[in-house]
Amino acid sequence: MSRSLIPKHGGYRKLKSFQVAQLTYDVTVRFCGRYIDPRSRTRDQMVQAARSGVQNIAEGSQASGTSKKMELKLTNVARASLEELRLDYEDFLRQRRLAIWERKDPRRKALIDRRPDTADAVAQWAKEIHEKGGRRGQRGLSGHDPLSMSSITSTYSEIAANAALTLIAVATALLDRQIAAQARTFEAEGGFTERLYRTRSARRNGPSRSARSSLHCPAVLWHHSERQSWPCRTQKEPVVIQVARRFVGTVHFFQGPNKSNPIALYARKQGADVVIGAVVEPWNAISGSGPTINKAAGNFEVNWKAQPIPAEQYSGPHWEEGIKAEKPAPPPKPAAPAPAPTTVPVTEPPTP
Repeated sequence: MSRSLIPKHGGYRKLKSFQVAQLTYDVTVRFCGRYIDPRSRTRDQMVQAARSGVQNIAEGSQASGTSKKMELKLTNVARASLEELRLDYEDFLRQRRLAIWERKDPRRKALIDRRPDTADAVAQWAKEIHEKGGRRGQRGLSGHDPLSMSSITSTYSEIAANAALTLIAVATALLDRQIAAQARTFEAEGGFTERLYRTRSARRNGPSRSARSSLHCPAVLWHHSERQSWPCRTQKEPVVIQVARRFVGTVHFFQGPNKSNPIALYARKQGADVVIGAVVEPWNAISGSGPTINKAAGNFEVNWKAQPIPAEQYSGPHWEEGIKAEKPAPPPKPAAPAPAPTTVPVTEPPTP
């Protein structure tokens, strides 16, 4: 496979979002093992939500080689899983009347600036924060510090939960930017199906347009069956070049519970009409035509459904490029026959 068809993919271990999400998972496993009842359903849900945040980033990165759509979807699933985990930590703190640190809290900033890469590093930071709070509390009791014990002393569970919330905030911010970048790439370059079609078209049609303009502009280049004028850079008169059919849709046949490879449908000009049909046999015997591509699509659907193919064995046609099939108008109803003239019987007058 060429590099242009399947780009580099799977380098998720180098993503900052993956690294922070993985650290969040490790911290969550330790947190739940220490502070959440093992019989509680919340424990399993928190661990699974943290795991989902990591695994879906990796799966999406690996799938990006052949499906940008799947990459975008799985990255968003990872983002949603971490949001679920954030709510679980906030519920833990709220239900125990522990503080949820504000975004500008210096302790959050200290953890971010430290950039821990292991759960042990986070635990060491939590220990330092707890010791600082304890020393400040002792000074408060001796009268040297006006702050109260309730405002300066943090339990280990409060520190650990807020540390996890800080890591989740970093991971979700990175994923938001990652999703936005993936969306821009998908919008600009399309997905694997479009890339596959472009690659096959380029291979089938030979040299690209730029290459054709440098071949001394031959009078006619034969490829398929239609002709169009293509301006040439080295001569004033346009060159007549054959162009390929245009891909417009697919029909899927079912093989058991799964779909088979789709049958591609193409559109081409034939005189003043547009003709839509398949290229492979035996399906190339079915076609539809009309003055516009939408009417040709509608005519193709009518002709396709007229074939003796059970409807449960296929799905489609599925049209691309915003094509909307226009079904032909039904034939006018025959006029009702004119009513037969009624004759009034003539009665002879009675004889006198």
